[in-house]
Amino acid sequence: MAAFLVTLTAAIGADTGWTRLPSLESDRQEHCAVHLAGVGGPRGSVFVIGGAVYPPNVAKDPLGAHTSTTLYSFDAGTWAAGPTLNVGRRDAACATFHPASQPHGSLLPRSRGVSRASSASGMVTSSELTVAVFGGSLGYNNNVTELGSIEVLQIPAGAVSTAAVAALSWKVAPAVLAPPRSGAAAAATPDGSGVVIVGGFRDFGVYLDETVLFDGQRIIPKASFPFARASLNLVTLPAHGHLAAFGGGATMPAYNETVFYSPASNQWTAGPPLIEGAGRNRAAAAVLSPKRGEEWVVTTGGFSLNPFFDPMQGTECLSSAASKWVQTASSATPCVTTPLPSARGDAAAAAINGSCLVVIGGAPTTTDVLQLCLVQVI
Repeated sequence: MAAFLVTLTAAIGADTGWTRLPSLESDRQEHCAVHLAGVGGPRGSVFVIGGAVYPPNVAKDPLGAHTSTTLYSFDAGTWAAGPTLNVGRRDAACATFHPASQPHGSLLPRSRGVSRASSASGMVTSSELTVAVFGGSLGYNNNVTELGSIEVLQIPAGAVSTAAVAALSWKVAPAVLAPPRSGAAAAATPDGSGVVIVGGFRDFGVYLDETVLFDGQRIIPKASFPFARASLNLVTLPAHGHLAAFGGGATMPAYNETVFYSPASNQWTAGPPLIEGAGRNRAAAAVLSPKRGEEWVVTTGGFSLNPFFDPMQGTECLSSAASKWVQTASSATPCVTTPLPSARGDAAAAAINGSCLVVIGGAPTTTDVLQLCLVQVI
């Protein structure tokens, strides 16, 4: 079956249905994705990073994880190879941010001519965009190694081509995650100056409740996550000054809790539970901004608790105007709730300029190895 991408374009409170974009070059599962604003054109590009090698082939690929990355330019409508990771990573977390200046200087080399600007918090941030990839794992079955290393890719300020990004090199950051972990979630702080990393697991099954901040040079411990959890979603709500974490798995295959984190107060607070399947594990999620000051958290797909670890098709949405997740939009709670064309988990997602949600890849319910490369734009 050919890999494909799916897009769904939406007006505020409505959508117009699914459309497909050009295919990925191969299967992508347990990968991550970010949006690179201005790269390849005004709508930017989706940057897909790492992932698990399917079908598994221990003899051919004993590490079982992609070192490859790939870029899709919306304006060109084409895929292009991106810079190769230093090590293959499956089930890694990734995010983009603008590292803040530090009084003792950055441990990451600063590009010449990079301008600096003040963030909402008053910190001085770089206009150079940094992509960071955290942890992940290598290997198969009982021979799995979790990673603690962090790789960063620094993209010069201003619109650049996908070819220019492909010519860049990933650098290994001096900071490391300790203990090493896979299945963590990562998202930028509301002011964009750092990345919050939550949860994950080590030793192939010891679940973590840690929250840490990566500021471009250090890993800084923060208030513990309320649950020991892996394969959850974490998204940033800049207009509201906090992040939202939801779903994931641990001793049960899926959970439905939502919690909000405020970097300013370093506190977690309870939010409304997810609706479908009594929880979502390994779902795709991103934040849409239909208008200034309004933010919709949209999550789709994943694996459910009930039925037991079944792949999911439904979409649910939490708007800043509502106090609960919804699966049916209304005039009182406008949101995007159109289900995926078919059920899947282990997909990746990115929001495009606040108006489109791109969902890429994923795993079907069959034992076949299907190339399911989806982009859902809402």
